[in-house]
Amino acid sequence: MKLQRDEELGDEQLHPVRRKALKSLRNHWAGLTLFVEHPEIPMDNNTAERTQRDAVCARKMFFGSYSEWSGHLAAIMFSLFATLELWAINPRLWLSAYLQACAEAGGQAPPDATRWLPWNLSSPQREAMAAGADTS
Repeated sequence: MKLQRDEELGDEQLHPVRRKALKSLRNHWAGLTLFVEHPEIPMDNNTAERTQRDAVCARKMFFGSYSEWSGHLAAIMFSLFATLELWAINPRLWLSAYLQACAEAGGQAPPDATRWLPWNLSSPQREAMAAGADTS
């Protein structure tokens, strides 16, 4: 591919759009082929793109409603849910427990919110809120 790219770039009659694409390929070649020598690096970023899909779709809705506060809230919640997913914690169970703690604190956030961070939960708490746990 590299040889063909360089050969085509040498053609004086090459269409400008094609030349631009081939120059971009040449400029980014090292990054595009990094996975060849480092198999631990994925060939694509589909996982990252799928992770962002919900937020991107939601952004379109928030823009149409001109509701900036809901966009900020959604960004916080997407970040929270993604973190819970990384820790294999069921967001519904975690949120129910957190909101119950808020209710018990008189409708206020618990004084020490750090105890609700996934990495600060005890093993029994994490097991009780595991991603596969019953959500009914």
